[in-house]
Amino acid sequence: MDVKVAESIAELLFSKDLVIVPGFGGFVAEEVGADVDQVLGKISPPSKKIKFNDNLIVNDGILSSFLMDKYSLSKLSAEMEIEDFVKRSNKLLDGREIIVFPNLGRLYKDFQGTFKFLQDNSNHNSEVFGLGDVHARPLIRNTAINRQVDQANNPNQPQEEQIKVGPVATTNLRSRPPKKKSENNILLAVLMATAVFILFAVVLFKDTLFNDQMPSYNSEVIEDPLDEPVVQTEDNDEYDGWDDEGVTELEEEEVVREKEIRAWKEAEIVVGVFGDKKNAESLIKRIIQSGYEAVSLDRGTATAVAVRYAFETEDEFNTKFEKVKKEFNDKAWVYSKE
Repeated sequence: MDVKVAESIAELLFSKDLVIVPGFGGFVAEEVGADVDQVLGKISPPSKKIKFNDNLIVNDGILSSFLMDKYSLSKLSAEMEIEDFVKRSNKLLDGREIIVFPNLGRLYKDFQGTFKFLQDNSNHNSEVFGLGDVHARPLIRNTAINRQVDQANNPNQPQEEQIKVGPVATTNLRSRPPKKKSENNILLAVLMATAVFILFAVVLFKDTLFNDQMPSYNSEVIEDPLDEPVVQTEDNDEYDGWDDEGVTELEEEEVVREKEIRAWKEAEIVVGVFGDKKNAESLIKRIIQSGYEAVSLDRGTATAVAVRYAFETEDEFNTKFEKVKKEFNDKAWVYSKE
């Protein structure tokens, strides 16, 4: 028989405010009143806010009695089902896995080993029959329609003076008579004549203008240096290897070296989490003395210490990972790998 302990916890919270899983923890339900969020346009009905407390581990018999009635089990069988559920849950949590409780939420452990519970959108308040949030927006009515409705309901009410929107009449002081067509033609002819004159002047005097602006240079014939004899000096030996072929070989070596560097990857392995920074500093010194690169990761009040190393293949990563676990902490886990 498939006994579903996780679903039974969610069913019990409709009628109970506390459900304890012996040896594991308790789910506490706190009633929350209705709420209206005018910014988000959301109306929330009365509900229950579920929290998980790992200190509530004493068996109160509520969960086992529910399993006995639902699945027709004996008391011993019900307690064994709960015990098996606790073992499987602890194994998943220690492996950084998330436990899903249907119609309730999700439970997991953070890197400090603290329980974290995230409630889903289900409502365990039996009085509202699981009603969820309602999204609504205020209605905006047209002012003109409101005015017509008010006048229809109150015909004796004096009508408001309506402002008519239309063209504004201009006075004689600000108005100007339109320009005549002949004046526009004259202005256009003057502009064209000016443009032609400027273009003609540039074409006519361009040589004079450019020659005045260009600086003068003294012309001098330079003899071909190839006709002169080459003088051998004692320092010529220092330039061996400076030919084009040598430069090309150096550039090719740099490209190959750059490709080799890009092929390497890095991994960060967390080997300890401390609330006291002095303990974290002691572990960092030990990592450095062992020839590794140490990394400090601050997370609020806790400090995680990780070992960073480079690898090229997956086999090399696994070999170094096992070596780090053996030397520092057999429960070390991978923080980043890229």
